[in-house]
Amino acid sequence: MNSPSSRGLVSRGIREAKDALSSEFQARLAKISAFLGSLECIRNRDLALATIEGGMAVVLSFQSETPPTLEVEEARLSGCKGDLAVVDGNFDLILADLKSA
Repeated sequence: MNSPSSRGLVSRGIREAKDALSSEFQARLAKISAFLGSLECIRNRDLALATIEGGMAVVLSFQSETPPTLEVEEARLSGCKGDLAVVDGNFDLILADLKSA
């Protein structure tokens, strides 16, 4: 079995087995790649649906809330106006600090 012809047969057998394994490996990689692609599509659809569902939840929460009365909204806006006046007065100082930094 140590003759050159038998070694050639063994070498050819090893090459054929290696080629077969390589082909099978490539086929499996292609299947895995396709599977991962489909999982990515499913994930993207799930994210899109979650975004839509989240938006719908916000809309539904606004629909179920009682709208504020005019007096409540005026009081809230007056408070904001007062806050803005305080900030507006300090804006020049803040800007000067930022420019000097």
